[in-house]
Amino acid sequence: MSVQIEEKKSNNEVQSETKAQSNNARRERVYTPLVNITETEKEIYVHAEMPGVAESDIDLSIEKGILYLEGRRRNEDQSLAKSEHVENFVDVYKRKFQLGKSVDVDQTKAELSNGILKITMLKIEPVKKKIEIRSN
Repeated sequence: MSVQIEEKKSNNEVQSETKAQSNNARRERVYTPLVNITETEKEIYVHAEMPGVAESDIDLSIEKGILYLEGRRRNEDQSLAKSEHVENFVDVYKRKFQLGKSVDVDQTKAELSNGILKITMLKIEPVKKKIEIRSN
């Protein structure tokens, strides 16, 4: 397989970060989403589990051969708006992958269905340029 996966942290080793907001505390729990990666002759498929994350809360990008995946699941319970003390959690999903093959970023597609983010990347041949050597 040409995709290198960063070492996965167990969800028991969740990183928590507290941010004070008046009398309330907001905590971020950072998870490494579980993934399945399939590679064919022409495409690379990544399926990532991101339950409860809205499409608008997902950031997906490819830079310098690395696929970056981040999503946020927010607790938007409006009944808690007037509470004296609330400890809301925002679940953050983060993962990155080193792509061993060149992919066509413009042809990359992503779809979210039932908590599974499905990413399809079309492989392309790396651009090779012959450099002409001149003699003086």
